[in-house]
Amino acid sequence: MNQEQKTPAENNDINLMDYLKVIKKRKNAIFYTILLFIIIVAVYNFKSPKSFQGVTSLEIGLIDNQPIESPVSLIGKIRSDVYGSAIREKLNITKNNYPKINSENPTYTNLIQIKVESINPEVLRNVLEEMNNLILEDHQGKIKSETDFYNTNITRLKNKIASLEEENKNLIAQITLMEKTPLQEQTPASQFAFFSTKEKLEINKQQIDDLYLQINSLEKYLNQIKSTKIIDEPNVSEISMKIKLVSNVIKAAILGIFVGVFLVFLQEWWDKNKSRI
Repeated sequence: MNQEQKTPAENNDINLMDYLKVIKKRKNAIFYTILLFIIIVAVYNFKSPKSFQGVTSLEIGLIDNQPIESPVSLIGKIRSDVYGSAIREKLNITKNNYPKINSENPTYTNLIQIKVESINPEVLRNVLEEMNNLILEDHQGKIKSETDFYNTNITRLKNKIASLEEENKNLIAQITLMEKTPLQEQTPASQFAFFSTKEKLEINKQQIDDLYLQINSLEKYLNQIKSTKIIDEPNVSEISMKIKLVSNVIKAAILGIFVGVFLVFLQEWWDKNKSRI
């Protein structure tokens, strides 16, 4: 192999060293670029109006020990602006003035936390209140549908019990009358009717017991239904200027690094090639 030829690894090392030399050579330009971005962001931060954050939390209710709506599904609806049009229409807010809404679900819970940021605290509170109302109304509709189903079945079973109990009264009256008939006057047919009537009475009693068990089971399901409820009422607070400034400065510094490095390499390229242009 020709000793003057260099391997890919050696070429990479040379390129990397060249890059580092350029950065070291023009480090002041990179520093001033970062500083410029930080100053611009800091000035903008101090001149921008106060920002507020609104927070509220809900606990999704249960039907048959399952959430009325999965937290993932509800978060998806909130983020995709399913409730937004109704809220904007109710509060007379334009889409441009409608605050951005974020939501999250703490792991292994049925809790939903909704966060909104805006420069208008009154809008924040109203938006969160309307969001809560729409979610509660939606879930309450699902609960009503479920409870109506169970209550309809409970009423049907109770009506059947009442019918069987009325029939049992007649059966008992027939049995009592048959028991008064002297044995010597009873025929095989009357004896068969007697035992058949008693058997029918026992069957009805067993059916009534089974129906009460079904009613108890349905009522148990009803008692296990839990409505969605607000855990934390909408709370609006001013976002700390210090926290906001630190966050923005960090973002500005990162952006300044990328822009600064790009500019110094662009300048280096220009210095080497301007004579050819």
